[in-house]
Amino acid sequence: MNTWDRLEGETSLAYEWFCRYRDMGPDRSHAKLVQSYGKKLSYKTQIQVWSKRFDWVTRAEAYDQYMEGQ
Repeated sequence: MNTWDRLEGETSLAYEWFCRYRDMGPDRSHAKLVQSYGKKLSYKTQIQVWSKRFDWVTRAEAYDQYMEGQ
């Protein structure tokens, strides 16, 4: 299992948003994520909750490193 795979307890919606975040590349941010999908900036609060709970930053960085090695 890779660190960027869906985690136990992570809802399908939270994982979908993680994948969107992960796929933004090294210049990703929560604000850019919600803006790029046309969500209101207030949705960023939900993104931040998921990000903290499911360690998005570390997982996305691990994905970046993996992709760099490919």
